[in-house]
Amino acid sequence: MSYLYLDDGYPDSMEYENNYFYFNSKDPDVLSRLSQTLQGQNPSDPELRNRITEICQASFHKSDKISELNAFSRTFQNVLSTLFA
Repeated sequence: MSYLYLDDGYPDSMEYENNYFYFNSKDPDVLSRLSQTLQGQNPSDPELRNRITEICQASFHKSDKISELNAFSRTFQNVLSTLFA
């Protein structure tokens, strides 16, 4: 997992979670899509931030590994709840 930081121009912007966009760096298309979307844009534009969020979220849906990890996590939680019920 990687992240993109967008400086919104406000003081202490690095301390706010909404300025960080996490994405699956193993998705071969995500970096080019982010680069094209950001080119010449204002980082504080809410519409731009929505598009960046959509691109980043979509990068995780392409990964079978994420689905496998989610399934494993659900199975593990079920086992734990059964053991400690």
